[in-house]
Amino acid sequence: KAAFCRHSSIIKAAQKEEEIDNEDWMPKDNSIPDKETRSWETELHFQINKLVLEDQWKKGFLKSKPRFLSYEGAKNWVQAQNMWTSKEEWVSSIEMGEGKPSLVPSDPEIVYKDRGTWVSWDDFLGV
Repeated sequence: KAAFCRHSSIIKAAQKEEEIDNEDWMPKDNSIPDKETRSWETELHFQINKLVLEDQWKKGFLKSKPRFLSYEGAKNWVQAQNMWTSKEEWVSSIEMGEGKPSLVPSDPEIVYKDRGTWVSWDDFLGV
């Protein structure tokens, strides 16, 4: 009986698939859209999906927080540059647009205090 039940369920599934194949999803005159129409529809679907994905990425990007080096990593970079000896010099340099990688925060004191790793400006600048 179990074999019969399995066999009958396979037959029912095949019949259902055949019903789906015969449904009226095609135009009544049984014409298939020409190649130009299919190409246009494909391009439209592609453009819509592209816009949706770009929008999702943009929303995720805007919600994400900036990523910075660890305190030790940023401190090592700053000290290797040997350009600053005080907080005032650092702030002045940042305000003037001096180059620093985006992985080093403009206001390291706030960022690293929030993380609980801030020591002092002297330690950060290596003076």
